[in-house]
Amino acid sequence: MTLFSSAFDPAGLLFNPAFFVKFWITKNSEVTVHEQIVTQVRVGIATGDLRPGDRMPSAREVARRFGIHANTVTAAYRELAASGDIELRRGSGTFVADIAESQNGRSSSLEAAVAELGAMLVRSGHSPAKVAEAFGRWAATSAGVVYLLEPNDGLYRVLAFELGESLGCGVERSEPAEVSERLGEGNIVAALPDEFEKLDGDEAADARAVRLRANSITQALSGERRPASDELIGVVSFWDDFAAFARVYLAAAGIDIETLVIRSASDANWASGLAVCSVVICDAAAGAMLGNDDRRRVFRLISDESLDQLRGFLRASGPDDQALPGR
Repeated sequence: MTLFSSAFDPAGLLFNPAFFVKFWITKNSEVTVHEQIVTQVRVGIATGDLRPGDRMPSAREVARRFGIHANTVTAAYRELAASGDIELRRGSGTFVADIAESQNGRSSSLEAAVAELGAMLVRSGHSPAKVAEAFGRWAATSAGVVYLLEPNDGLYRVLAFELGESLGCGVERSEPAEVSERLGEGNIVAALPDEFEKLDGDEAADARAVRLRANSITQALSGERRPASDELIGVVSFWDDFAAFARVYLAAAGIDIETLVIRSASDANWASGLAVCSVVICDAAAGAMLGNDDRRRVFRLISDESLDQLRGFLRASGPDDQALPGR
């Protein structure tokens, strides 16, 4: 069984330490894989999904993820580098270029990126009218933004993924000093208890300041099959403390911690050793990297109660017919 599926999977995510970007790549299309990569990277830069200085996954990582030839990815990266979109740094890797520098090579406007994506979809067989309708439906159903207070990069990545996946909303990082302004503009601010306690009285009392409740680890473990003593258990997360908590709770459940294969999802070789594990416990963001692997046991940090509370605020602030995804 493989950890990744190379088939077209709209939920498939390719992660790297500095960012995550959703690549939808299919080999069965009139649009070449080369063009799909170039277009989607440029769209990611224009929309802010890819930011200046973000480290790109290596050509080998992309090739392995999608079952394509590394030379194809390398050629796409070279085109992007030639146009000023990315930088190929010898010995360091590939990075999103500085916006000011890349603008000298090409227009990075959102309009240009949308036009480029639309043209690619038309070339793949969709009519211009259908493409326009699809963009319109996406805009009409796109939810608002949740401003998230979380200083830990790994934990922020996990929480932002859960909120975006569960609510279909945008998630932006915010600082404590910005909370009053965010709330004053009618925005939603969310934080786990430790960060929520840093808000002043008026901020904490605002209905749109949401204290995120965490899911119960013991409830998540209940009902799970107990691995045999000789089975290895993988633990993968972007958040370092996730592994620490897993060690404590699994040890308390009588699991030999020597059977744990712990990996940081931020590491380039995060999948090393997981192939021999019978179960892989992971956060939601790391779970997306595993694709449809049936060994996944995803533990979601944010409780359903908190998601329902946020969902209610987003519905109230969006179009009357807006439908937000459930669990």
